[in-house]
Amino acid sequence: MVDDNEIQHLPDRIYDNFIQATFFVTGGTGYMGKTIIERLLRAFDVKKVYVLIRFKKDKSPEVRLQEIFANPLFKKVRDLRGDQILEKCVVIAGDITKAKLGISEEDYETLKKEVEYVIHSAATVRFDEPYKSAVLINTKGTFSMLQLAKEMQKLKCFVHVSTTFCHPEEEVLEEKVYRSKHQPERYIEIADWFDDKTIAGMTKT
Repeated sequence: MVDDNEIQHLPDRIYDNFIQATFFVTGGTGYMGKTIIERLLRAFDVKKVYVLIRFKKDKSPEVRLQEIFANPLFKKVRDLRGDQILEKCVVIAGDITKAKLGISEEDYETLKKEVEYVIHSAATVRFDEPYKSAVLINTKGTFSMLQLAKEMQKLKCFVHVSTTFCHPEEEVLEEKVYRSKHQPERYIEIADWFDDKTIAGMTKT
């Protein structure tokens, strides 16, 4: 068994791989997303962090990114590395529920050419989310992210931050990929084709 002293002298493979790496993060305005962005900026010498942010009411994605940085969570990284470290974060205006993530053609091409690591954490975690909204965000959104990732020329790793509340038929959830018993494309088609009222009638128990 390796002791602590030996571990300290082992190479940090995660840090070495992240040096001057380019990331694409979704869900950056949420609790988990903020934590991921702060950690990347504080602990690693990354090159760039693209952050997918949608317009919300009267706030632009750029304004929402500045609100993220105003969070006390980012005080430590500001103190350690200065305000200029935040310039490594670049807004990608888009919407996880839209076709091709609602991203402009120019930004889509940029992501395809530059991104090495994807961290997809955008999701709805409400237990009472309407079917249509839940599928468009959690299922279609992830499907669209995977479609983009397949086109990324430098991709090294795709990380999906999933919910723990899945596969209720399993008594114990192991750290492995569980195959769906159904085709997710069918659920996406239902969400795309039918309105909320029709879907509510189909799913009523």
